[in-house]
Amino acid sequence: MKAFSVYQPFAFSIVAGIKPHETRSRRTNIRGRVAVHAGMKEMDGALKSFTEAEREKIIAMLHQPPFIDNVLCRGGIVGTVEIVNCIPVEEVVNTLTERERLLGDYSPGRFAWVLKNPVMFDEPFPARGQQGWWEWDEIEACKSRIKKATYQLGLNFFNGVTPGSAFPPANILQAEAAVFLNELNRAQEIMIGPTEQDITLGDISLDILPLIPGAFQEISDRGTYRVYQYGELIGTVTYSGPPRQGAPGTVKIGTETAFIPRKAAEHIEITVDFGKESENT
Repeated sequence: MKAFSVYQPFAFSIVAGIKPHETRSRRTNIRGRVAVHAGMKEMDGALKSFTEAEREKIIAMLHQPPFIDNVLCRGGIVGTVEIVNCIPVEEVVNTLTERERLLGDYSPGRFAWVLKNPVMFDEPFPARGQQGWWEWDEIEACKSRIKKATYQLGLNFFNGVTPGSAFPPANILQAEAAVFLNELNRAQEIMIGPTEQDITLGDISLDILPLIPGAFQEISDRGTYRVYQYGELIGTVTYSGPPRQGAPGTVKIGTETAFIPRKAAEHIEITVDFGKESENT
């Protein structure tokens, strides 16, 4: 599927159905359903082409529904939309509401891609955007999400407090968990490295961490290790022996685990910064 990248809050506005045009300096001959990718640039970069008064109105708009009720994700495919036409902005500029006008650059000489039938994904698909049109493999993306969901089901089972009367003893469950993690290792979702003090994860939840010492000889059940994901150091994990057992009739497997993130979760801050024109509107 063809895809194009646009900064927030414009990407959300498209898939939420409140931005009827994507305005660009060039025409497009692309028609039909395309993927909408939210670029990584911070909000101030997306607003550089607007006047100070327009920026103030946009910032005020972001504190109202539907924006205030949603997280403006960046770095992923947030939905799809149909492009049904491409026309000079002069043909539509006098028909716009104030909000629609704020969500595009309708300067003379530009073009409006006419957008219809938007679809917003419940959860964005992580993807690296590109300039211009590029190809997004939606089938592969869906397969990856199904695989991730399947792994999460396994994690929910092994990490949960399971009824002792309905499941095998802890040592049997631990052995099954090791088989499960070895499969993740073959799929390159879990790797020990680049040193024996490092755990590298792929596209999988941190819920996997308590099970790792029981599956990899290099990882002790009493030690501290660096944790990487997507090539970035995200924190450290400390193991402190077998897990504390819960109520009678239940069994817990894995290792007592404490994960310390490298840094606190980032919050999107809206700032105003004057500079050169941005093309993603």
